[in-house]
Amino acid sequence: MKWAGAYPCHCTLHVSFGMRGVVVVPVVASPASGHVGTRFTIRLASVAAPAGFAYDVQRRKGTGPWKAFKTGVVARSVMFTAGAKGKFSFRSRLRKKSTGAASGYSPPDTVSVT
Repeated sequence: MKWAGAYPCHCTLHVSFGMRGVVVVPVVASPASGHVGTRFTIRLASVAAPAGFAYDVQRRKGTGPWKAFKTGVVARSVMFTAGAKGKFSFRSRLRKKSTGAASGYSPPDTVSVT
């Protein structure tokens, strides 16, 4: 893992074949489950954000809408303390602060709170 997100790519060696794809790097949430009051670590990257970049993290409960959880994060992880029961999902992207250009959001990871 370097930075969680979704990054478009294409093959410059075989341009005529139109080889394109997306490299996805998920966030990692731990522990996978806990009780109300449990502190979960949401790992966004294996390193802090590079100079001039930040991570934006979104959260959703169950199948509800994605909502901003933490923005402008430079650390490689954030903490989440569960205040209610349910399933909580997290995803992240890498954003360049000066332009706002960003990767796509990562595949999510989910924690269960009982």
